[in-house]
Amino acid sequence: MADGAIEHAVQIERINRVAWVVLDRPGQINAINSTLRREAVQALELLDNDPDIGVIVIRGAGERGFCAGADIKSQSDATSLPALRNNMTPGWIEVLDQIRKPVIAAIHGYCLGGGLEISLACDFRVAAPNAVFGLPETGLGLIPGGGGTQSHASQRRTTVSSTRFRPWPSVSLPNQPSRRPMRKRLLATAWSWICAPD
Repeated sequence: MADGAIEHAVQIERINRVAWVVLDRPGQINAINSTLRREAVQALELLDNDPDIGVIVIRGAGERGFCAGADIKSQSDATSLPALRNNMTPGWIEVLDQIRKPVIAAIHGYCLGGGLEISLACDFRVAAPNAVFGLPETGLGLIPGGGGTQSHASQRRTTVSSTRFRPWPSVSLPNQPSRRPMRKRLLATAWSWICAPD
């Protein structure tokens, strides 16, 4: 990034009454840093108050994944656990509980840690066949900070572990041969789902 350049980690795309919140750090598999946390909250609140928007879809930029969780490199300047916690935006994932409009997570590739917690906080999840879910921090003896243990257990009715798992069939894309990249098929499926007649 050039000196004086402004980093934007979240983009908003509007198509008719659908708003796409794009986690836009593809070089880091959309890993969560303070800029992404702040901009995600701002985008969601802005779109929730926009009368021209009927549904919000969250997706990750790039081919590698939805969100790889916390950006450990951006937190390396914290000298202690309390310092690390002070750098975090409290309750930023919980803002999804306050959004009045339906929120859909369109998931492809890696959906780990905080990325999984974001997806679990959404009303609906659509996952590509290449989606990989997990809470790797539990393997380090850490408790997920965004409610992942509670959301995961209530939605999957399984034990939370650091083991990665594939998407559950009820929300997966069909695994059909296609020349279109997985992410493009996912977005097309999410779009058709949103626009389906009642």
